[in-house]
Amino acid sequence: MWRFLDGVSQPKKKKLSADDKRKYFNEYEKNKRSRSFLLDWKKERPWLENTENGMKCSYCNEYESKRQSLFVQGCKSYKIETIKLHEQSKSHLKCQACYHAKCVPASMSEAGKLVQKLNDENFKKMAILFRTAHALAIHNRPFTDFIWMCELDSVKNVNVGETYRNEAAAKTFINYIAKNEITKVSSRISTSKFLCIIGDGSTDASVKEQEMWFVRYCREGIISTDFIGVDSYDDKGLLLPSRVGGTRWIGHTALALQNITVSYKYIISHLGQLTEPSERVSTDSRAKAYAFLKLLQTKSIVHFIYFLIDVLSVFKTLSLGVQNNQCLISQQHSTIESMLEVLRGYKTRFWNRRLANFNQSFRTLFEKAGLYCDEIEMEWIMLKKAICENTAKFESRTQVNEIYGHQYRNILDVMDLTLTMSPSSAEAERGFSLMKVPKTKIRSTLSQGSLNDLLITKLHAPKIGDFNPSEAVYLWNSEGNRTKRVNFKDMSASKRNQLCLLKHQMLLFHKRLRAL
Repeated sequence: MWRFLDGVSQPKKKKLSADDKRKYFNEYEKNKRSRSFLLDWKKERPWLENTENGMKCSYCNEYESKRQSLFVQGCKSYKIETIKLHEQSKSHLKCQACYHAKCVPASMSEAGKLVQKLNDENFKKMAILFRTAHALAIHNRPFTDFIWMCELDSVKNVNVGETYRNEAAAKTFINYIAKNEITKVSSRISTSKFLCIIGDGSTDASVKEQEMWFVRYCREGIISTDFIGVDSYDDKGLLLPSRVGGTRWIGHTALALQNITVSYKYIISHLGQLTEPSERVSTDSRAKAYAFLKLLQTKSIVHFIYFLIDVLSVFKTLSLGVQNNQCLISQQHSTIESMLEVLRGYKTRFWNRRLANFNQSFRTLFEKAGLYCDEIEMEWIMLKKAICENTAKFESRTQVNEIYGHQYRNILDVMDLTLTMSPSSAEAERGFSLMKVPKTKIRSTLSQGSLNDLLITKLHAPKIGDFNPSEAVYLWNSEGNRTKRVNFKDMSASKRNQLCLLKHQMLLFHKRLRAL
């Protein structure tokens, strides 16, 4: 500025003494703003982590070779500008590209597409074999059927080659199909903030104790339950509850009582005939018939039968509701209240738990999931008001998440938690019913790994018409130290065919010579 003024010389810079500098820095340190890590920074940056040593980048920590970056060692400069500078750096962009390339399936990568073009014939051959193995698992057929199914394809002039046409190859192919499907399940589970593990135990055809595990999760109001594996129980020190009775005993008991009331006259008449001396029955059977007849004709027993029918009708409704895989704890509240109403003489009773108590109980879990606990109650009030003022008709929880997902994310995540909690293990019971289909008394020696692969393929893989074996074939080809020799036996087979043709021509030649 002094250049544009006449008669003004350049001002001299003020030099501070050592005491003045020390005093200035002491005041700066005293009045310096204390910065901390903000959770908002992680919303669009999944790689950002806050540790005891400061902020770190998960991508750079895994893929950076020199490991000299500040976000690898730990950055304590809690500023958004520092994060943006690291986000735009060349080393971070390179590590980010490596991470995304690793997440892409082998079939979708550029290298995978190139290999498919180069080995298109071999790929089609392996795809047919994988489809055959997939069909075996879907229809619960033994592995030995894979051999004759490949022979049938050869008769139909379908090129399946001579290699990998055995029982061991069928097990391997189903194993890689199951690996590919369980990878998809893992990616779906990773998008959910809350999980609920469902497990139950039972015995299979080989009288071995098995534990079946499912995982239930909810994402934006959509409930999903996926099978994750079955494991044999070999006294691992787990405390398992004792069995109370058979499965569905409420429904069976209610049905038996209903049959007694409908056929009461005929049952009494039949038991009365068995007690007559003219009937040719054993003494033991006649005594039992007399005891049952006397029991059924007692007034208190008849009253008790009708009392049980009234009580079990409510229990049956609760039992059927709990067996539903979309069952919610909140939906069973009214059913339980009805059951208590019958048992306690039609007295009403209601539960009224405040959201604040729920928030306090799960506060640690909410904070780990990245929720703002102080905003949950306020968002709940605002969400109810917004839904009441909205003229649109909400038919599902998904519509609420689509409209209000960005405004009231915290309370909607709390709803996802309540939907994630499973009130029963009915899903595991249905899983045991499916397990007994492939593992029968004839196939009782089926290994644990093969049983897992068959169940995963049957429960997660698509139907035969919708199944695409590309990803499973690439996964099979990419794993293992040895290269896959798809045409190993095909070459020897072609040589055998040439020899057979040569022998046939030699025989024809000798016959012609003899004829001459």
